[in-house]
Amino acid sequence: DGIRASVVESSQEAPFLQSDGTGGVFVAWFDYRSQSIPDLYAQHLLGDGARSPAWPEEGLLISSRTTLQLTIGITSDEAGGLILSRWVRVAENDSIEVQRLNGDGVAYPNWPAMVPGAGFGVLATPDGTGGAIVAWEQTFTSQIMAIRIQGDGQTPNGWPSEGLSASSGSFYDLASDGGNGAYLAFMRGNKTYIQHIAGDGTIVSGWSSMGRVIDPVAGDAQVPVLGPDGSGGVFVAWTLNIDGNTDRDVYLSRLTGAGDAADGWPSEGIPVCDLPGFQYRAAMTPDGQGGVLLAWQDARDHSENSYDIYAQNITDTGTIRSGWPTNGRSLCDARGDQLFPLMVPDESNGAIVSWIDVRDTTVQLRADRIGSDVVPALVPLTRVEVTSDQVSLWWYAPDGAGLVATVERRDVGEEWHQIGSP
Repeated sequence: DGIRASVVESSQEAPFLQSDGTGGVFVAWFDYRSQSIPDLYAQHLLGDGARSPAWPEEGLLISSRTTLQLTIGITSDEAGGLILSRWVRVAENDSIEVQRLNGDGVAYPNWPAMVPGAGFGVLATPDGTGGAIVAWEQTFTSQIMAIRIQGDGQTPNGWPSEGLSASSGSFYDLASDGGNGAYLAFMRGNKTYIQHIAGDGTIVSGWSSMGRVIDPVAGDAQVPVLGPDGSGGVFVAWTLNIDGNTDRDVYLSRLTGAGDAADGWPSEGIPVCDLPGFQYRAAMTPDGQGGVLLAWQDARDHSENSYDIYAQNITDTGTIRSGWPTNGRSLCDARGDQLFPLMVPDESNGAIVSWIDVRDTTVQLRADRIGSDVVPALVPLTRVEVTSDQVSLWWYAPDGAGLVATVERRDVGEEWHQIGSP
């Protein structure tokens, strides 16, 4: 069922996640608890699911404005804190506002930074100096803009004050290249493109202003999501859309820093889940072992439970990691819809996943934690004893008295199935 990020009963929308670097996660969202125009709130959840003591249980109010603020970009400052970026409109003046907070939610000196501009889909990724590269789709022009703000809150020389025009199209995602630059994913028409920009404010040599296209054998690659591969390249998760009405599948590609398919990876990508029905809106994060963990909303059982959240673990060579079932494993199949998953690494080769949950009349934000070995990371095994007729398992959980757990088993090549509970 996940953990609630805020105890307040209100509509909480557009959540964004970022790892805190120690197994926990920062969550930011728009909250309608006080007015028709949403405020920006954030929360810090530790690795055991508990709230960080410095953060209020109702969430930390980041920004309360009497005017419009749209979209959130959130990333690590790689020093235990986070960087939030957003488009704000104050007295008819538009800006991209970039704020840096420490792990206790306190702003750093000389922040926030303000960049002239108005854009949708504002996102951020670390720049390697305690700052971030921030990108957005400029309103009315569809230009994809990017700006670099260093850890001291300043823009380095070489970057235009209003940002670099990296390409054009509908902007979808942003990821670090492991240095001072970044990859951007966007769509033009029904095609997905990737762009690579350097830390000095230029497009990387060998990449055109149009970007590199993701080109499946049949259909179109849509709704791209990016993840760094740890070697200067990038993973690209995308939705294969063939007919657009009855079937969509999740695929994964891997590109080098030069824009070519990585060794051993087909140029058309590999299927993550290609069951009948709609599988799309993928989220992705590194698994700490060179591969990636992915989550998506899945309608394979739409007639009974509407949309559920499923996950998969793919290695750096493009294979399913041992122990994970083909076409993924269910994370949440509660009544109603579970939508729009997001992921961050938990620093233990697993991930924290959040989603919008509409099982009840109030829209809620829920989260859970998974391990790359498919054992839920919040309930680790502490002892195993095997005899000729039974296997005895011991778990540890902070709230063991109220624990609800199940034991699942599978044979090689088979799906998991429940065999008992404590």
